[in-house]
Amino acid sequence: MARGLNAQQLQDCGAEMLVETARLWLDLGFSSERKGGQFCINGVTGPDAYETVVNNNAYTNLMARENLRYAAETVASLRTHTPDVYTALVHKTGLAPSEGEAWQRAAERIDVPYDEQRGIVPQDDSFLDREPWDFQNTPSDRYPLLFYHSLDIYRKQVIKQADVLLAMFLLGEAFSLEAKRRNFAFYDPLTTGDSSLSSCIEAAHRGPDRRYKENEGVRADGIADGSGRRGWQCEGRLPYRLDGRYLDDAHLRVWRHAGR
Repeated sequence: MARGLNAQQLQDCGAEMLVETARLWLDLGFSSERKGGQFCINGVTGPDAYETVVNNNAYTNLMARENLRYAAETVASLRTHTPDVYTALVHKTGLAPSEGEAWQRAAERIDVPYDEQRGIVPQDDSFLDREPWDFQNTPSDRYPLLFYHSLDIYRKQVIKQADVLLAMFLLGEAFSLEAKRRNFAFYDPLTTGDSSLSSCIEAAHRGPDRRYKENEGVRADGIADGSGRRGWQCEGRLPYRLDGRYLDDAHLRVWRHAGR
């Protein structure tokens, strides 16, 4: 995911936003002694609404790492190349010289779960310890699973909408194609598609020639956004199509599908 802010946008408001959001992550997380000093973010809920208040949600930590890195690099760049802009930023935000270094350290040590045996990124610290949902014996009229009590859902391996797969789409260059395939093969069977936010990401991973779960907002000839327009979908900040094209910084790029 290209970061996408030009110099003028950074000067106008982008740098200030990066400073404040980086501060947010540093405040939410902590250096865990039990995990050898890794930076952990506990008690959060990621994109998947069927797994709540978990520790080290992979999507959350990956996005936090990106935010912290970008903020640290931006502050360092402004200080070196545009000192007047940097000085204005310091006056506006009270930025201390040590903050950028702290953000960089946190980004380098942030805990992103990884399972060596499966070669996948676990959705959170405890996801793989849960019992898989019994899809085989779940009647079709019981979907969406919100008909079940939340305590039934939260204790199981079951996903409402793409979580790790969304992170791998938005940060595609950080993962090999083989890693995307392994994670897709593991998570797709556990994903109900109870949310229309999931189908677009799964379809993007599968590619245009693969079948995918039908859901609200998903049509046989494409996908629809909230206003019903077909073809393009926005997830995060990237508009993209099922044929693998997406817009990033006004450039048309091609996404390599995990399903191929």
